[in-house]
Amino acid sequence: MLWGGILPVHAGLDAMQVRLLDSYSLAWRWDNIESAPEWVRGKEPVYYSEWGFDIVRLEPNQETWVYLEPYQYLRIYNPELVLQPSDLLVLLSNASGLAVEQRLNISSDEHSLLLINDASAAQWVHIRRDKTAEQALTVGLFVTRTETLPKLAPYRDMVFLSDPWVLLKDKNYQLPKIFWPREPNQVSHFDIEGPTRLVLKSRLAYEPNAAELSQDYRIAWQMDEQVMQWLHFSTSVESRHVVRVKNRIKVVSREERHYLEIPQGKHTISLMPDRAIYLQVLEQKAEDYLFPSLNQPRVSVTQIRENQLLSPPSSTEINRVAQQAELLVKDNIHRESPLLASNLLTQVALQRPDYPPAQALAEKLIGQNTFYRNLLPSKKNTSMAQQSLKIRETER
Repeated sequence: MLWGGILPVHAGLDAMQVRLLDSYSLAWRWDNIESAPEWVRGKEPVYYSEWGFDIVRLEPNQETWVYLEPYQYLRIYNPELVLQPSDLLVLLSNASGLAVEQRLNISSDEHSLLLINDASAAQWVHIRRDKTAEQALTVGLFVTRTETLPKLAPYRDMVFLSDPWVLLKDKNYQLPKIFWPREPNQVSHFDIEGPTRLVLKSRLAYEPNAAELSQDYRIAWQMDEQVMQWLHFSTSVESRHVVRVKNRIKVVSREERHYLEIPQGKHTISLMPDRAIYLQVLEQKAEDYLFPSLNQPRVSVTQIRENQLLSPPSSTEINRVAQQAELLVKDNIHRESPLLASNLLTQVALQRPDYPPAQALAEKLIGQNTFYRNLLPSKKNTSMAQQSLKIRETER
């Protein structure tokens, strides 16, 4: 990131949305486990009218299995008894045949035991009553359901580029969207009045002879006469649904996004990709609400901008870590760089369950830029010993 007059670039995460969410608390709900798919096997839950929810009664050496979504918490509850972690043996498994014992937290009223699940993949939870227990234990099982807020300041205004546009449809139940096909090194210019905020949405157009699903591309951007900068994207093919361009099926990448904060004044923005892409630019309006006094966020976009809460070094922690992680994942000197980058962002993302895109980005980073592999010759003409070499990728 360049400082001073250069506008900030945010690494795939919308810093404005994160700031707007800061003034709200995340809505948590506890859903009672009643049957499949949350209940997997073992002692089955039954409805208990006195408590008003389904319960599981575990005799000594009896168990039940339940299913947890990624990052989902489990609550074991009895409104009449004080519960202790020693009352139950709780283990987590990813269906590999191995299960790991977990530490349970006690709620403030001591009627609940909480399992904090930070796993990015679905888990099975084994809940067992110890065989040495003197009597059965009746509990209700609950899992968390978070209700995240939608986009508090959406990007609705289309910025029209030069040249003809095309209609791109990526989901059957959605209307087609306007995108501009851009060829390699094709420059697009447009004028914009700041202060405002832009999102660049792009999809890579796969070449007919492309041999790899994972692909990299870049978009150069420039504001007025400032130094041109490159935005780097690592992506994969869109395999979740069929994408149509001009009503014809096309092989394109998943949609990638980048956010730009435009300072005060009138500016000219230039964009240039290094590969063929489909590009869309949307602008965010600061006051885009019906009955603003009732519907706008508690802290408005204008207030965030006036207090400079998006400019470094005051940028949100999760955005700083995301930028660091995306730089770290490209460091191929160390074999574990992608894993370290993903773990770094995951730990911060877990503190912001109200902003799911951070966890999605952390999972995406795991498999990127890992170029270590054994290169064995198909023909070896000499008796010299094989060598271990390391190739470092550099910026173009």
